[in-house]
Amino acid sequence: DGRLSVADGVYLVSHIYRDGAAPPVPFPGCGIDLTEDELRSDSHPCMTRVYQPKPKARSVR
Repeated sequence: DGRLSVADGVYLVSHIYRDGAAPPVPFPGCGIDLTEDELRSDSHPCMTRVYQPKPKARSVR
């Protein structure tokens, strides 16, 4: 929705720790944000240097 809120954090934590839905494309890679909003990504490592996401750890059961 173009606004940063607590729901965004819950969404990411759910993805990381509970196998929730992944963020939309271009995740997990880098890409240009084409949305019309005031959220900036200029300082994200993806925009400032070569960025390789760490592989997701698997839990042992």
